[in-house]
Amino acid sequence: MFTLFTRLHAIALIFALCSPVQAQNDRNHVEASQRLHIQSGNASQIYRGLGLVDLRAKLLGEARNALTAEDVGWTRTELKATSSIVLIPTSANVPGAFGSFFRTRLSLYNPTPYAYPVSVSLFGEGGLVSKKTYQVSADSGFTWLNFLSDFFGYSGAGALLFDSQSPAGGSPTFRFSVRSEVYNLSSSGTFSTIVPSIELAPGSNPPQSTQGYFAMNIGINVNDLRRTNVGCVNSSSSSAEVFCVLLSSSGANLQELTFSMPPFSWKQLPINAQVSNGVVAWGSLNPITAYMVEVDNTSNDGSYFEAAGFENLF
Repeated sequence: MFTLFTRLHAIALIFALCSPVQAQNDRNHVEASQRLHIQSGNASQIYRGLGLVDLRAKLLGEARNALTAEDVGWTRTELKATSSIVLIPTSANVPGAFGSFFRTRLSLYNPTPYAYPVSVSLFGEGGLVSKKTYQVSADSGFTWLNFLSDFFGYSGAGALLFDSQSPAGGSPTFRFSVRSEVYNLSSSGTFSTIVPSIELAPGSNPPQSTQGYFAMNIGINVNDLRRTNVGCVNSSSSSAEVFCVLLSSSGANLQELTFSMPPFSWKQLPINAQVSNGVVAWGSLNPITAYMVEVDNTSNDGSYFEAAGFENLF
């Protein structure tokens, strides 16, 4: 069970590790301090007292007893212009709030002199929704104006995995490029959200560990003018419990969410509490991809932000 947080202590660790303040009489005790400055016009807003040490321990502590020996799936690697396994964290063919309807425009290009098949998997809330193969010709590409409808005949939303290594005869040299955007048509024009292509590596995922995954989204706004959704992707063959908390800029606990993620799944939930310049913190023992999308309620124009990992601070 994901219980309520106790009052957060004022421990300063946010985005970039500042110079440690070390006690003169004991060089082994180091206090790390950190602040994140967000410029908005002429005003500078500072996150203080978020208590990341306690927060991380709480988020990761919920699933300590769910360790498994090994996961088989995909994990993230260095981003390159072309890849042989690519994750698109979110896509849509679904109506949204305030009269919007979101579609996904997607382009795939093969710059190599080889023709080869690409396996395309659609992850939904319950796991793998569909898996199909697309044959790409040498030095060619294709654009779908509504990918989920045109390629899968699917209405809804989810994550997409493109893989040219796993099909029969596949190879890491069969590299390709994917560009994706979720867009909404309106009387004022087309408003779109660019979704990044994330390169993944095949084979065994790193096993679950007590270190876990800890990440944050910052600068979150939910009010009458803007709404925010948070989502995550589990590209592993093991289930994942993902815990998420919304904090105010002063560290007050505003909302808690739990994502129970089957293997090869995607899930997105709305932030219901109103917040200005807030923070969402993520915790899981599994390697996941987490993100937020902030949307303008008038234009339905959205902005995608991937959660930034903070494990190197601990």
